[in-house]
Amino acid sequence: MQDNLFPTSFVMGWILGLLVIAYLLLRTLGIHYPSEPIDFFGFLLLNSITGICLGAAIGSLRKRHLMNSLPTSKTQGVFMGQVELKGTAHASEAGTFEGRFSGKPCLCCRWMIEEQYRNDKDETKWRTVKTQTDHVPFFLRDETGEILVRPESAELEFPGQPFIEYQGNRRHTEYRLLPGTPLYLLGPAKFNEETGKPEICADGHSPIFTITPSDEESTARSELLAAMIGLIFAWLCTSGLGILIVGAALEGRSFGAEPFFRIFGVTGTVFGSLGVLTYFYEKYASLVALRNYALQGKSNLDVEFRRRSTLIPQLTAIVQGLREHTEALELILAALRSGMAGKLRQAAETYPELGTNENFRRLEEELERTETKISLAKNYFNDIATNLNTRLETIPDCWIGMLAGIRKLPLIQEETSDETAA
Repeated sequence: MQDNLFPTSFVMGWILGLLVIAYLLLRTLGIHYPSEPIDFFGFLLLNSITGICLGAAIGSLRKRHLMNSLPTSKTQGVFMGQVELKGTAHASEAGTFEGRFSGKPCLCCRWMIEEQYRNDKDETKWRTVKTQTDHVPFFLRDETGEILVRPESAELEFPGQPFIEYQGNRRHTEYRLLPGTPLYLLGPAKFNEETGKPEICADGHSPIFTITPSDEESTARSELLAAMIGLIFAWLCTSGLGILIVGAALEGRSFGAEPFFRIFGVTGTVFGSLGVLTYFYEKYASLVALRNYALQGKSNLDVEFRRRSTLIPQLTAIVQGLREHTEALELILAALRSGMAGKLRQAAETYPELGTNENFRRLEEELERTETKISLAKNYFNDIATNLNTRLETIPDCWIGMLAGIRKLPLIQEETSDETAA
């Protein structure tokens, strides 16, 4: 997956490439352009804006495809890599802090100080004196549990209307994220060696880290709208480049309306074709991302299976050390072989000694957590595989998948006791 949603190399290539192509084309036609320095800077400015708008449009499309490709995980099913979560924000051990101006308990707060002034036209304007974003780590909680979120470097969106107060010719504005706010999160997860738990935080190379009170559908629609606006501005700027070139070719003479509309028609065709190519490329990229996420999920599932296989012999040794050759022991060992933590708990109630054995209780709790993670990992993999398989049954994704060699993935079925024991 790309390390950055904004294609910087593409933008730089566009700016430099179009400059060189335009220069060679004009020299071939015998046009000494630009003849004035201001023409050169105008050409460079429009070309740079075009490249930036195209980069922003492609970045928004990549973000939208990433959102549509990832299934929503549960907090207890989070593994390493890019994840998508929904839940409510709650204070962690770090607690909350008071908003800069409102004094309300906040988890995140973006505030700004603006000063009123009058410009040369005697119009009242506001200028920003200072702005800052404060935050503390917080928990994102859903029905399965909670996970720590460190919002540093995240793209934060705040819910509701901001708090505003006026003091003389100054205006204080405060955007707040309060405990209990429903959130949608798309960002990187990593394992914290100190706590032994996964957490969400910036890792320096993941393509996106956003926290927003909007739902997934609204966020995806806004990214699509941003991509369309970027393409439109790129088209208009490129048309402006064409007008500059035609104006130089005619040495500033009036060239009427026909070349003007012709330029917009040609650039519109170019950007229409570019849009179609970008659409198919992003379809391909999202299919590849889905396949890679599925393989990552399968790898995580294998890790949890290996973890369970190391816990079961330890539990078996403890049980055998307490009770030998009894009917209840066989029941407990059968539960261990099947990897069913629930049955193990029921069977262990037969012997109070097991309930008071600290090692057994610790391993039993670890086994229960592992079983939960296995179940969630299966759901994570199956969700991605189902998403991929469904897309490979629709047009044009099925054609793209066929050309790229991307095939359907079999779903993971529920284990039976015999299969686990085997």
